[in-house]
Amino acid sequence: MSEHERSPQSASPPAPALPPLPRDLVLLPLLNTVIYPLTVTPLAIGQEAAVRLVDEAIAEGRMVGMVALRGPQRPERLAPEDIFAVGTAAVVHRMVRLHDNTLRVAAEGVARFQVERLTAAGPAARALVRPLLDAPLDQAAHAEA
Repeated sequence: MSEHERSPQSASPPAPALPPLPRDLVLLPLLNTVIYPLTVTPLAIGQEAAVRLVDEAIAEGRMVGMVALRGPQRPERLAPEDIFAVGTAAVVHRMVRLHDNTLRVAAEGVARFQVERLTAAGPAARALVRPLLDAPLDQAAHAEA
């Protein structure tokens, strides 16, 4: 069957191009939450530093590195032992600001990364990251999925 004879249902639309993963990412540490690539996750953001971080990311159209915290509380200053070494770069698509200045956002996971080292540990933590590639599913795993 030639390209022109294919029915519209059988032709899949091209996947949208994802922006490349930056080498340096601002980190948003998440308590009891993990963001996965290729998923959209609703988040409630209430800490003042996190609200500023998300506001700036949206205004500048940049990715945010979402990392899960290891402990039950948010530390004052983020240290490498406070976070898991693997996180997900995300793009914030929707944001609703509530009357108490908290945010409700929809974050789409784009790609997994490994934190190589923190470059800033204050309220606006930053890290040098390395992209992690997911291995393609073999035929049996793909059929099962």
